[in-house]
Amino acid sequence: MREIRGIRELADAYDVYVLDLWGVLHDGTRAYDGVHDAVRQLRARGKTLVLLSNSSKRVGHVQKLLIRLGFDPHDFAAIVTSGDAAYQLLCGADGEGFAKTLAWPSLLDATNVDQRKVFVLGSGDEDVEYCESCGWAVTALEEANLIVARGTFTIHNGGGGVDGTGEVVHKRDDTQRYEKRLAEVLEQAAARRLPMLVTNPDKVRPDAERPPMPGAIGDAYERILALTAAVPTVKDETVEHQRLVKRVGKPFPDVYDLALREFTTTKGIAKDRICMIGDALETDVTGGVRYGIDTVWVLKDGIHAPELEEYDTLEQGASAVLVAFNDKSNTGTYAQGLKLQPTCFVAHFRW
Repeated sequence: MREIRGIRELADAYDVYVLDLWGVLHDGTRAYDGVHDAVRQLRARGKTLVLLSNSSKRVGHVQKLLIRLGFDPHDFAAIVTSGDAAYQLLCGADGEGFAKTLAWPSLLDATNVDQRKVFVLGSGDEDVEYCESCGWAVTALEEANLIVARGTFTIHNGGGGVDGTGEVVHKRDDTQRYEKRLAEVLEQAAARRLPMLVTNPDKVRPDAERPPMPGAIGDAYERILALTAAVPTVKDETVEHQRLVKRVGKPFPDVYDLALREFTTTKGIAKDRICMIGDALETDVTGGVRYGIDTVWVLKDGIHAPELEEYDTLEQGASAVLVAFNDKSNTGTYAQGLKLQPTCFVAHFRW
């Protein structure tokens, strides 16, 4: 793993650059210094830029965010969010190959009913519209045949439920009540063996407070399913709790295939001419490694930045953080079974 001073050192090495958003281009509210110039320099050299984000929002939201942060969305040949990919999967439309690429038998089981009914753990931002616009009715847990984990801020009780008809439980209004209700929902859903679609696999948000994200709900639900499971009987050796939870987004290869299929299959660009640039070992770097492309680890912006403070040099910090992560990579991270080794690391995404 080598240190580079700027993306300019990689300008001749790759034709396609897959970029994370939060932690590489922006911090949630503003663009990082130097990122606009890095984008311009790469585009001036004819490079293809692809945005791949673990955001539960759809692509239109990201395009508006880019404009607000001073970027031109047209500089990016493709923009793929986990939320948009999950939306297309829920819709069942396969014009772009979403259903085939993101194949999930448990969703097919849930849709082979008279009415699609979903229970939503939401972000508080257009959760109902997100589901209803692709043909799913938001309903009480007792009636649902699917759970969508879209956020960690609201619980939609749909058309009924123990908390009242149509009521939404907001974490910001009563955290204790929200946590109690969430625990009840997961236990009750596990008893019914309901499938869960996680539209953002991130487990924590990369800001100062590190609040939980939908990936953490998916992990909690899997643990409950595993504890209450009968002896697995599936022929493909995939245990039940893994079949019932589908995470759409990084680090899972299917979303990389969606983002890059046009370039690898249609345009014939080899994987050794593509790199992933991201800040998170568990999602960005793990995803790039599993997909088979080089990875550039951005350190001083994003989720690992606080871990570097005690080290004198970037190299020392990078080595220590990587060793610590690899030590736990077999205990519940998405990198299970891997010993990660990013191709290179850099302080910031700058030219």
